[in-house]
Amino acid sequence: MIQKILLSLVLGLVFISGGDIWAAEVPSEITINIKEPFIFDEAQKPVTKVTGDDGFDIVANYIRMIYIYGASIIGIICVLVMVISGIQMSFGGLASDAVSQSKERIFQALLSLALLFCSALILKTINPGFFTL
Repeated sequence: MIQKILLSLVLGLVFISGGDIWAAEVPSEITINIKEPFIFDEAQKPVTKVTGDDGFDIVANYIRMIYIYGASIIGIICVLVMVISGIQMSFGGLASDAVSQSKERIFQALLSLALLFCSALILKTINPGFFTL
């Protein structure tokens, strides 16, 4: 049992360091390439690399990228739900069931957008550099 744990730790160190754990010089910045970019920078170029000073910075930068991507997808979905529900409400006419369901969906979409913006505000308050790539 202990041998397996030690072996996995050694293999993990070799994997993290790129196979050169006894190098005389430690790189100042580590870069990992992403095969499929899912976020764009300010110049609208796809971000294909995650950089950081150590493993923690790389993971934090990757989580930041995932959060920005997920938040944009959730925002687009919420706006589409509100538009479709508004159209359904206008075509609902006298059917009070359809109108009340549409109102409920619009309220839930607005609530999810408010929750998304509040979570972004909390993340920005904790770490002012969270949304910078």
